[in-house]
Amino acid sequence: MRTAGARIGRVQAVGGGARSALWLQILADVLAVPVLRRSLDTAANSLGAAVTGLVGLGLQQDFSVARSLTEVTAAYVPERDPALGEDLHARYEAARDALLPWFEAGAAAVAPTPHLTERGA
Repeated sequence: MRTAGARIGRVQAVGGGARSALWLQILADVLAVPVLRRSLDTAANSLGAAVTGLVGLGLQQDFSVARSLTEVTAAYVPERDPALGEDLHARYEAARDALLPWFEAGAAAVAPTPHLTERGA
C-alpha cells in the first residue's frame, strides 16, 4: 500500500490473530507503525458485515461507527530498527527467488494427470 502512495499511521488488530502479543509486536516491528489491539476478538467478521450493511442501507454515513463499538486494549509500538526489517525482507526475497524453480518442479510433479481428471477423481 505504501508503494501505491498510501500513508499508514497505525494498524488496528481484531480477530483471533490479535490475541497474540508476539504476533502484534512482530507486525509493529515489520510495518514500523503502532499496532492497536481492539477489544473484539471473536466476532470481528460479524461486526464488519453488520457495519457494512448499515452503511449500505444508509443508516450510517461511514464506517467510523465500528470504532465506537470496540476499545483499544493494548498498543504495540515498533521496537526494532526498520533497516533490520528491510534487510530481512531482502534476504527472504533472495531465498524465495532461489527456491522458486524447486517449488515449480515439485508442483509439476504432483499436477493432476489427465486420465484422473477425466473421470472426475
